Amino acid sequence: MVRGSSSTLSSGRVALDDVLACPRCRDSVSADSPVCARCGHSYAVNSSGFVQLVAGDAVISIDVIDTDYAADQHDAESGLYERYLKPYLAAIAPRSVVDVGCGMGRAVTLMARDGYDAFGVDVPQVARLWADYENDPRRFVSGDATALPFRDGVFDLAVSRGVIEHIGTSIGHYTLNSDFRLARRRFAGELLRILKPGGRAVVACPNKAFPVDIQHAPSDGLGHVNPLRQRVFDRTGINLHRTWGAYHLLSFPELRALFLEAGARAVTPLPVRDYFAFKRFQQGALKPLGSAATAYVNHLPRALWRTALNPYVIAEVRA
Repeated sequence: MVRGSSSTLSSGRVALDDVLACPRCRDSVSADSPVCARCGHSYAVNSSGFVQLVAGDAVISIDVIDTDYAADQHDAESGLYERYLKPYLAAIAPRSVVDVGCGMGRAVTLMARDGYDAFGVDVPQVARLWADYENDPRRFVSGDATALPFRDGVFDLAVSRGVIEHIGTSIGHYTLNSDFRLARRRFAGELLRILKPGGRAVVACPNKAFPVDIQHAPSDGLGHVNPLRQRVFDRTGINLHRTWGAYHLLSFPELRALFLEAGARAVTPLPVRDYFAFKRFQQGALKPLGSAATAYVNHLPRALWRTALNPYVIAEVRA
């Protein structure tokens, strides 16, 4: 693991202390001595040197992270970064980037390698595993996406993939709390708050309006699930879900309305091409399905990006 002061990176670069803030009062706070001078709250640093900035009223709802899932996520991030994020970054040329819900942090490490001032934030349960992946404590902080531990207007770009659908859920998966809409409004407002004027956020999740989800199981164990849905998922890895009512996924119109209400200037769909590898469907009897799915998303016309025919919502939000 790279060790060193959280407040220093190479000369001329943005350091973690340049962007950190107390999530309670928004005053500046140091990762090395995380005590807020304004409100006096003292924050923890875990045994691996990662600071934990979580406000007392933050909405953290997630259960224990499975280490096998974490390893799979880390490995998949390299391909996604090279295929999708790296070309996007090259096109818009941001200086400072934050990955909100960064998981095991692979994308942050790769962005830093490529010269971006990149930082990652995720919940403390995830942060406990960061040392296993040799993440740099000068680039990562644990916190809550509904009360981000960053100053106002400090990032050119915020990336948040596969996060918004879990905001406002009981254990970080699919069962919604009664106040999930409020939690998601807070999340949208926080992403916009930390962006510079004219900055961008990329927000991605499976499309609620598309009836097939290959990323989530039918149930997280808290709610009733139709036995047929569960049987189809167990055999194929495909979750056939409803496209109406309160559900943990969002459609493009729902995501757009959420961010416009929070103050975004514009919300536009991005292409899905090269976002998926469909590794689960690239072998055995399901290989033809994987090939067909890849061809479908990689050739989806622009006119359909915001519709129910797109399996995924990827939106660029402008502050």
